[in-house]
Amino acid sequence: MDQREQEQRPVRREYGSSTAADSIGQARRVIDQLEARINDARRVPMSKTLSIVDTGELIDLIGQLRIVLPHTVVQAQAILDMRLYKLIGLEIEALQAEYQETMKNIALYQDILNNYDSMAAVITRELDAIKKEYGSKRRTSVENAEEAVYEEKKMEETEVCFLMDRFGYMKLIDKNAYERNKEAAHNENRCVFLCMNTDKICIFTDKGKMHSIKAADIPLVRFRDKGTPADNLSNYDSSQERMLYVAPLGQIRQDQLLFVTRASMCKLVEGTEFDVAKRTIAATKLAEDDKLVFVGSAGEMEQVVFQSNGGYFLRFLKQEISSARRAALGVRGMKLSQGDYVEHAYLLSGHQEYAISYHDREYPLNKVRLGKRDTRGIKPRS
Repeated sequence: MDQREQEQRPVRREYGSSTAADSIGQARRVIDQLEARINDARRVPMSKTLSIVDTGELIDLIGQLRIVLPHTVVQAQAILDMRLYKLIGLEIEALQAEYQETMKNIALYQDILNNYDSMAAVITRELDAIKKEYGSKRRTSVENAEEAVYEEKKMEETEVCFLMDRFGYMKLIDKNAYERNKEAAHNENRCVFLCMNTDKICIFTDKGKMHSIKAADIPLVRFRDKGTPADNLSNYDSSQERMLYVAPLGQIRQDQLLFVTRASMCKLVEGTEFDVAKRTIAATKLAEDDKLVFVGSAGEMEQVVFQSNGGYFLRFLKQEISSARRAALGVRGMKLSQGDYVEHAYLLSGHQEYAISYHDREYPLNKVRLGKRDTRGIKPRS
């Protein structure tokens, strides 16, 4: 082997032992270096740089590298393709394994849903696991003891006086205080009556509602103390409705109430129908755009007088008004002309002298001619 072959072998062994990707890079760098040396040698005299033999060897080496380089690129691409195929194969195997596991779970779940024994086994197994993880000895004892009953101390039942002024402020005072200030109580208040402190106060409004207030919720104060607004004690709203009748439930329960509307519908309702637990109920049924103008106690009264806005008065016997339930509309009490409406209603006893102020003069209602229900009535002379 000549000296030229011995010098070429280390170069081949040095660059052939690397990986394919490294060999490509190294080969390109060697070619660039050799071409640079040849170019330098051509610019200077040969005696000062390389001999002709050395230059030929370099050219030969460059040619060999250019032959080897394309094969190295092909080999590197083959290696990359081989690794990609392996990765794809592994992914397919993973998907197939996952599919098999999913089908196995589906079969297991269907067996649990369709087979009672399998379901019971799963429940038992899970309960055992919970018991094993969280189970501990009971620290309290279970006894078959009697039910604990706590009786609320009953309020001592006493008679009190209910007062409500014209602004709707309510209060309770002691009965003895009422007896001492009876005249002032009636002169200064719109509504005054005696009731039990365990009773309820019922408020009937022009919207056809009844609001109830426990007497115990109304402050028991001295006679000159200010009361509490009805708005703060019940669902009553003074800005939306107007009070027509206020009475204790104990009295209403034993009484009969007369309801009269603007459209002249009237009826008698037994007081027991208003003994309810709700704080607000519909006291009567109203037609559209209609509202109540009168609610009052009719148990001991015998006659009814209707007064219309047009100046007509009608007096007739109470027995002509039929009794009805809360949810009924009632019957027509007075025949009205177009645009007229009932402005007020009055209840009279058989021989009661009762007069009202009409057109700045006194007008006795018991002197109105007795007529029949559902007639027009009469108009007083000016």
